[in-house]
Amino acid sequence: MTHDQDEAFALADRVAVLDQGHLLQLDAPETVWRSPASRAVAEFLGYGPFLTGDVAGTLGVSVEPGDLVAIGPLGLIPASEGVELSVVSHHVDRGQVEITVRLPGGQEAIVRAPRPPEQALIAVRVAVEGCAMVPAGA
Repeated sequence: MTHDQDEAFALADRVAVLDQGHLLQLDAPETVWRSPASRAVAEFLGYGPFLTGDVAGTLGVSVEPGDLVAIGPLGLIPASEGVELSVVSHHVDRGQVEITVRLPGGQEAIVRAPRPPEQALIAVRVAVEGCAMVPAGA
């Protein structure tokens, strides 16, 4: 048993996510990471923000009605063909630039890039492989 997520995902055959003594999900590490059973599991894993279908649609991602797109640490990437978003701020973290952007609907999200933004807008796209779909009502 460990509380270290990196260790659990690297070594375990199955991972359990508990919240106040309640089992939220028990599955293979890849399944827990790619398909969190609920928003609570996704938040525990570090996903966020969470996009509704209409907001996800403006970023080019289709979602089942009521489901959410959970943006992971690499869920938004700079892309010249992407949607332009306002830059809120940026800083360097271990040689990687983290750019905070404002999403349609007002939430903020992080975009990791090799260099600071040159303008007040940055074009980004959703990297579906860096996101998870969270079931409606879960």
